Amino acid sequence: MEENLIQLVLEMKSNNYTNDQIIQHLQLQGYESQQIYDSITAAELRSGRPVQEEQHMGKQESYDISQPPQENLQMSSVRDEIEAVAESIIDEKWAEFEDSVKKILDWKAEVATRIEGFTKEVEDLKHNMMNLQKGLFGKINEYDKSIVNVGTEIKALEKVFKDILPTLTDNVQELSRITTKLKK
Repeated sequence: MEENLIQLVLEMKSNNYTNDQIIQHLQLQGYESQQIYDSITAAELRSGRPVQEEQHMGKQESYDISQPPQENLQMSSVRDEIEAVAESIIDEKWAEFEDSVKKILDWKAEVATRIEGFTKEVEDLKHNMMNLQKGLFGKINEYDKSIVNVGTEIKALEKVFKDILPTLTDNVQELSRITTKLKK
């Protein structure tokens, strides 16, 4: 526990600050609720009595530990302080929890957006692959038809050559005979 913080609490109590005012002031300065509570408790232990908690009807009351009837008021005052500090701590922890949950929800939304984008890209790739596959099958069918046509044309040429070739060879032979006769 920080000695300076205890001294600050004692000084504020001597200036008639209530514990709620002290808590609010120190929270604004950035102290944690647990530090504030510990410092208030230490300050009360040092002074030997709880310093004024609240103002009742315009007059301030202070409590003395030595008076037995006042002990219930003291316990009530301490209980109120504990409740105030506990509520403050719970509020801080709840705010931290909400921040954590908000970060998780933001992350979840970002991941969901990315997954949605990936899903769309996969669907687009699937669609493109289907189109490419259809195009390839179409080209293969065209090539198949072309090859069948070429095969048919080659067979037709073969048949024509089969029919023409014997006549052509006879004619070439006859021409060859004629040229040899002419040369003689």
